[in-house]
Amino acid sequence: MQRLKFPTSLMRSHLLKTYLWPTLCIALLSVSSLSACSDEADNSADKDVSSDVDPEGDAGDIGEDADTGPAACALQRDCGPAEICVDAVCVEAPACEGVDKWKSCLEAFTEISPDLARRASCDPDTLHCRAVCLLDDDCADDELCTDNGRCVAYDGDITGEHPGGDARAPLKAGVSNTLMNFPIGLSQGGYGSRMATNHGRYVESLSATDGIMEGMFARTFVLDNGERQLMFIRLPVVFPTMALHEAVSRKLQELTGKDWRESLVLTGTHTHSGPTRFWHLPGDAAVSLGSFGTDEFSQEVFGWMVETTVESAQAALDDLSPAKFGWEIVESFDNDDRIASDRWGGTPPFDDNRMLLFRIDDAQGTPRAVMVSFGSHGTVHSKNYFTNDVPGGIELGVERALAQEYGQFVPVFYLNENGGSMSPRGDHWGHESAERFEAVGHELAIRALPAIRDMDMKDDIALKGVTHRFPITYETIGYGPEEWKIGAIGKGSHNNVYNYGALNCLGSSEDDDPATYFTPPITEGCLPVHLLNHHRPASLFARSQISVLQLDELTMITLPGESTMELGWQVAREARDRYGVDPLKGWVMGYAQDHQFYLSPTNLRGELPVYPGISTPKAPDEYPDFAFSWLQGGYEAGLSVWGWKFGDFMVERAMEAVGTFAGADVEYAFNPIFPSQFSPVEQPKFPVDTSNAAQVGTVVTQPPATVARMTPIEFAWVGGDPGAEMPQAPKVALKKKVGAEFEPITSLNLRPYTNRQATMLTRMRNNGDNWEWVVYWEEIQNFELGTYRFEVEGHYMNAAGERTPYQVQSEAFEVVAVDDIAVTVDAESPLPVVRGVLGYAPGTQLSFDSTSDDRGKVSGNYRMRHPLVPLGQSAPLLADEDIDPSGVSVTITDSGSGVISFDASDITVTTALEAVNGRADVPVTRFEAEAPGAVIVPGTYQVEVSVTDAWGNTGSSTIEVTVD
Repeated sequence: MQRLKFPTSLMRSHLLKTYLWPTLCIALLSVSSLSACSDEADNSADKDVSSDVDPEGDAGDIGEDADTGPAACALQRDCGPAEICVDAVCVEAPACEGVDKWKSCLEAFTEISPDLARRASCDPDTLHCRAVCLLDDDCADDELCTDNGRCVAYDGDITGEHPGGDARAPLKAGVSNTLMNFPIGLSQGGYGSRMATNHGRYVESLSATDGIMEGMFARTFVLDNGERQLMFIRLPVVFPTMALHEAVSRKLQELTGKDWRESLVLTGTHTHSGPTRFWHLPGDAAVSLGSFGTDEFSQEVFGWMVETTVESAQAALDDLSPAKFGWEIVESFDNDDRIASDRWGGTPPFDDNRMLLFRIDDAQGTPRAVMVSFGSHGTVHSKNYFTNDVPGGIELGVERALAQEYGQFVPVFYLNENGGSMSPRGDHWGHESAERFEAVGHELAIRALPAIRDMDMKDDIALKGVTHRFPITYETIGYGPEEWKIGAIGKGSHNNVYNYGALNCLGSSEDDDPATYFTPPITEGCLPVHLLNHHRPASLFARSQISVLQLDELTMITLPGESTMELGWQVAREARDRYGVDPLKGWVMGYAQDHQFYLSPTNLRGELPVYPGISTPKAPDEYPDFAFSWLQGGYEAGLSVWGWKFGDFMVERAMEAVGTFAGADVEYAFNPIFPSQFSPVEQPKFPVDTSNAAQVGTVVTQPPATVARMTPIEFAWVGGDPGAEMPQAPKVALKKKVGAEFEPITSLNLRPYTNRQATMLTRMRNNGDNWEWVVYWEEIQNFELGTYRFEVEGHYMNAAGERTPYQVQSEAFEVVAVDDIAVTVDAESPLPVVRGVLGYAPGTQLSFDSTSDDRGKVSGNYRMRHPLVPLGQSAPLLADEDIDPSGVSVTITDSGSGVISFDASDITVTTALEAVNGRADVPVTRFEAEAPGAVIVPGTYQVEVSVTDAWGNTGSSTIEVTVD
């Protein structure tokens, strides 16, 4: 069956533009022959199939060997592949022509039973109609409903005991930082604008990556109080999935003999530039669903994700040792929106302005790990380079501050909170791209470090966790049989409703008037899932899970998707009102345990959140009904599958989880379900090309012999195929010459200085038969001078198909000081007073200059020079840090003869905040030289100012001044 690929021009950010749905509808008609776009359902069938079904179960159609009559059945799964269960007996199912011809099955089943019609599909294997399962209840006791509506035996074990011991003991903790195993060339999850076809072996519906801006690590910490172990794993991905959580839990169960499903929290930072293809999208959908921003599912990539995540978990368990733990919630930490801001334009302002911090120490009180949590997005970067985006910049900024404070590397974990309605900031100062990551991280570190430094640490804490799994269907959410009626696209489903949900129901439209809202049926947008998935449930949207945990006195509630701030508060408030959970000691966090897209309220009402200093101006009750609702529209509503009632549904499921955690007598709305499990998909392994051993290690581009600070350079060599170079890219270390040897150095967070840190960009390019690898490197104004070289450790596939290591070194190069400090002398200063401004020469923003033979080519600067000044402006020489009066030389001459030379005591240097180019609070460094008693007679003079900063950088300027 042909599948539609979206042209790039039809994509924007996460989803298709609203006005493109009619175009998409026509395209769907061309591949599926559905009357999906008509205003009225076409009830005619291609042929009369209703006569194929004998509702009385006549045994005459069973065959000569079936002398016992038709088989009895209680469930559809009790019947054979080409049969259906009708009136408790199995009968032959109507024939159909293909998976996309489900409409004939719906019409045939409508004549028999509404339940059958609701579940009608065409089995592509038997070419007979079948009734899909919706719930695990539709399957046998040992089966779950998965694989787009099929009953499959659950092959996990959920009867094991929790990880932990028999008695409370002093706390232990383990921490790991594991490089993830995937190749450059794999697609990134997050943006539909990256849609492409035939772009490389590792991609299907999105463009291939060309490089990486920093190493992508899986980070894990585990806490053990003797009775219970809890584990948190943070992945640099757009979101985790329930299937990934289950696969990791099973592997841990094999390793430890314990059931981790209620003790493992799996989160994603929500970078939109991390590895993807591990989400179990239907492989035979009517369109390439991966074009929306996650690419198609790959069994091999899923395996890489599981293996890497388990490796990180195992490393943390192996690291268990005596520890102390502390936590603190910093209220109103970002009321000025310098870190993140409310982006949901369809609703009134709502931001909880909270930051949660964890600190894990060794027994002696030295930090081993820090966790930071608040709501944001990883959406600054959109190019074909892997990066953890702003979340990675946050981690790096705090790591640098901790390295300076404690003299060692301390890994930092960013766990997203209710970031569905939040955008990253850092643009207030004008920074872009990678320097913006650094700017946000620097600012966050300033706000977080005091609480981290003064945190109360304990070695005896309570640990507890529960995980609540639940089914998701049209009916379980609470829609009536004809309540969520289909709008313009996709009529023809059972009852003409969105039985399996819908996407982009409000397009990009927002109702920014709180007194009005969209009302169903939604006619703008709304692409039905039944149209995309051939009238079958998309299993990844049919179940989910929520965890509730206790760490000391803190209660954490996870939500499986992009929770908005509004929904996060609703969950916290309900937990308080129903079960006494103190919201000031509570934390609701999305992007954990699974992903159900955006999670927004049905109709948030009530009081203003109780968080001290909150910037949200008014209580929800002060606005009209549905002011805070899915029905206000925008991205946050459009990229959600289950419509306006899903918010309240999710709140109720969270309360079932909290009630279970609290030991209350909970009346569950649904029967227990299994964890997520999908049948393995048979796909060929990705190939790995062999390399010419004689060529591997050949240097293509050497660094210049001398390199000035703040000047980017490249080093390139012939390496291996990207599949052989996994994990990610060849390791490139920068080493400094000390005596006769080149020795390792560290980056600012005190990790080894390699391309695994945010120190250099690494890309690949294919040059005929050779894979060439390039590092793009730049250092800032105070980088230590000296002689350096790059040293590469990589791998290639030899002619025998063996992965073989190689090494290569660059020629040595000398890092020298810059000689272009910008010295601006004020020509209007009345001599003998000389005034001016000191700054480093402006840089240029990083540019991605893709060419046909070098898709990842870049130019410009990428390192931040000052947290308050972007690259396009002159960064100040900070008074008393970069420069003092002794570094400034001022001379007034007349025709080459000295008139006045100023001593250091005659010169002042100050840095103050000023308005520059319309932006307030920009640091500017000014100098003033004034010699007491000096006299200047009329004439023409040359004013010469030269500067040498604390790092050896120099600059000068001479102007001519006429004194009348």
